[in-house]
Amino acid sequence: MENILVFYGGTSPERDVSVITGVFTLNSFDKTKFKAIPVYIHYDGIFYTGDELKNLNFYKQRELKKCYRVVLLPGSRKLYRLTKNKLKELCEVDCAINCLHGAGGEDGTLAGILKNCRIPLASPDLFASAMSIDKHYTKLALKAIGVNQVEYVKIKRDGFFAHSEGSCRVIGNRLGYPIIVKPANLGSSIGIKRVNDEKELFSALCEAFNYDCKAICEKYIENATELNCAAYSADGTIVISEFEQPYTEHDILTFDDKYSGSKSGETRKNFPADVAPDLRDKVRTIASKIYSEFDFFGLVRFDFLIDGNIVYLNEINAVPGSLAYYLFCRKISEFTELLTGLVRDAEKKQRETDNRVSSFQSQVLSGDWQSIKK
Repeated sequence: MENILVFYGGTSPERDVSVITGVFTLNSFDKTKFKAIPVYIHYDGIFYTGDELKNLNFYKQRELKKCYRVVLLPGSRKLYRLTKNKLKELCEVDCAINCLHGAGGEDGTLAGILKNCRIPLASPDLFASAMSIDKHYTKLALKAIGVNQVEYVKIKRDGFFAHSEGSCRVIGNRLGYPIIVKPANLGSSIGIKRVNDEKELFSALCEAFNYDCKAICEKYIENATELNCAAYSADGTIVISEFEQPYTEHDILTFDDKYSGSKSGETRKNFPADVAPDLRDKVRTIASKIYSEFDFFGLVRFDFLIDGNIVYLNEINAVPGSLAYYLFCRKISEFTELLTGLVRDAEKKQRETDNRVSSFQSQVLSGDWQSIKK
């Protein structure tokens, strides 16, 4: 029986969505092969585990009396329980999966911790995660490989509040209204606004800077169609999902559109979306190119905007809600099988990493190092 750590919760505004993703994933692993161990990251950043964490109803009370603190140590593939400043080994860790949305997980922080512990990770690595969570870095990286981006302006908090009136005027003149304002490092449509004039732009940027020190202002594309798809790698082959077409009664997709459904309780999306064959091939080719060029691993979702014949990459979700299982799987048993494959590929990847040469024979430290010229 292999021990799989499932990380979720966290310190970001997307914490509650992460809990849903994490608990769902925990309970979807093949129980004949794996022991899925919850690692819930509380508001204060402390790691907790306990059997009660596998039940979604537990989080309504938000008390952790029946749970206990755990820690990881650099260079060790073991999970430890921390009690009264003493460590007790709980288990050897075989693999981990990241269900942390937003800061602390989706931004590469967790991937870096696990890399130092040499724990296989069935999710994107540090670089791919850090690049994709920051909308500005995403745009810079995708421009380098020829992927279309909506026209945008990046603005930082300090510069904005020092010259707010002038900043709003410059952004409005460059992009024209309407404009979409987004915190640069946040997902789930939190803090996103469509604005129609300079006054609304100022207000939206003030709200965005409550969440982040950097914001992205994008030109609004009238009548654009949103298409989403997901990807993962199986034995070196990139698999692309069917497409979903989200829709909304609002100007933009809101948090409630994504996670609460419509007033009637129906999900706000068409799936599988009816997409023309040539457009389907074009979008799949772009998604596969991005996944390959930036060495993504695990389940990743790509959100596109379609404007006539032009395909724009809107955002990359390195840790999508529910790990985007619904784009691949009709039944939970199919997701269970998919998780098994991701774990096996992650373990293989870690073995290859462990077998690389990690040292170099030199005489630097045995000689007169003070005489070495820099």
